[in-house]
Amino acid sequence: MIMQNFIYGMLALVFFILLVILVISLLKHINTPDKFPSTAKVTLIGMLLTALLATLPGFFLNTNSKNTSDKNIISPQQTTQLPRSVISGPDLATCNVKDRRNPETFFSGKLRVGIKGNIPKWSFGPLENPIGFDVDLAKFLKRYLNDTYGYDFDLEYKRLDSHQRAQALHDGCVDLVIANYSMTQGRDKGTLKEPAVDFAGPYFLDKSGWVYNNTKLPPSYNGVTPLPSTRSVCFVSTATTANDIEKCTAIKQDPSDNILECEKKLANPRSDVTAIISDISILAAYSSEYKWPYPPVAPVTCDKNKKELLNNDEKYGVGVQDDSPELCNVLNGAISAFIKNSDGWGKAFDDNFENTVLNLNKNENDYNENDHSPHKPIKNNKDVSLNSNCWHEVN
Repeated sequence: MIMQNFIYGMLALVFFILLVILVISLLKHINTPDKFPSTAKVTLIGMLLTALLATLPGFFLNTNSKNTSDKNIISPQQTTQLPRSVISGPDLATCNVKDRRNPETFFSGKLRVGIKGNIPKWSFGPLENPIGFDVDLAKFLKRYLNDTYGYDFDLEYKRLDSHQRAQALHDGCVDLVIANYSMTQGRDKGTLKEPAVDFAGPYFLDKSGWVYNNTKLPPSYNGVTPLPSTRSVCFVSTATTANDIEKCTAIKQDPSDNILECEKKLANPRSDVTAIISDISILAAYSSEYKWPYPPVAPVTCDKNKKELLNNDEKYGVGVQDDSPELCNVLNGAISAFIKNSDGWGKAFDDNFENTVLNLNKNENDYNENDHSPHKPIKNNKDVSLNSNCWHEVN
């Protein structure tokens, strides 16, 4: 590149000198316009040759560069095909797809589990020793699969952002994803933005809820949407809640990258963000961990004319690579045991959410279809048998 610029500079200088000579020659013969001076003819030829030469360095240098470094050049088309999970950081530097047709070999060696890693009560702390409900599920799966099938493997946690989960599974950067992963038809079938994934589960049912800053609202506001037209709600742009909010035309939207960014806007008196919408359990966990000074998390509707919830159920599942029926069969058995066993779901919930504002119906006999708090994905512990197949939404 330096040599190319130098050649271009020299040619431009020569061209300028020739131009000066041409102008001087023409001025000398201004009184005899019928005779075109020979000096001017030669100068014009020189200028044409200089212009021609100016095109050659770029051609030869670019050709040489192309021949020597094609392998290092990434075209725009190639960039879109690169795994986003690999591009994003060192946590996912090594990717290889395991044989998902054989659970015995799949659940061996190191099992790479994708977690959020930054959500209190769910998965939080250093990757060497994270804590949270999703982490407790991963540990239970390890114990159960070892006790039941003799599968011997070690857990290795990988941090994933929401937009990375499907791609990381597809590329073999992780083997399982346990990361507040809502089971939806779009994720099950795939989209233009994300490859399809399979789900085992669900292992947790959640609801859409919100927290709002009452200091930004009139004293008469009762916590029922919609907000005043000058106010907006913040939400994570990659979450399933984002799709639901788009249906609520009465709500002014302010998408962000994560919940903590939303909370900064919520706390800022100069921001028009007055509420955060997400899953109730996630908001409750953040509120408890960071001591948010706002009213308790509550369900949210689109507007006063719609009594139904923004999203009635968020079904959290364990994500596996697409077309993995053998893995779903094994994992669904383990998740069923997690829900039923005394050292499973109930203990994980108590250990992580006991000090939050969640109001869980822990007695499944008191299960209420209209209850808006997170709960187990079954009505009765005596009937714990998830479908052995991978989850698919029924239209």
